[in-house]
Amino acid sequence: YEPITLNTWTNFCVTYDGSSNVSGLKLYKNGVLKTTDNYNDGYTKMNQNTDPLYIGCRSYSAVGYFSGGQDELAIWKNRVLTPTEVLDIYNKGVAGIPLI
Repeated sequence: YEPITLNTWTNFCVTYDGSSNVSGLKLYKNGVLKTTDNYNDGYTKMNQNTDPLYIGCRSYSAVGYFSGGQDELAIWKNRVLTPTEVLDIYNKGVAGIPLI
């Protein structure tokens, strides 16, 4: 895993195409696509159901909670952001404002 610099703002974006396949999930850090190979622990796909969406923790366990702050959360429904859109949001620093 790639370390996160302490006391430094870091932008993460995850896109998911709804395919229920690991390949449908893309992880971006500071606007740059990262390989999802290192993150494939069997829980990197979303199920198509009505289960709650957990952000900053694993829903199946009491361990693995993110201990840092989260700010400017944004969710786009029924569409996948393109790599260009992800980079544009990172460069503008306004992920919480729905530009799209």
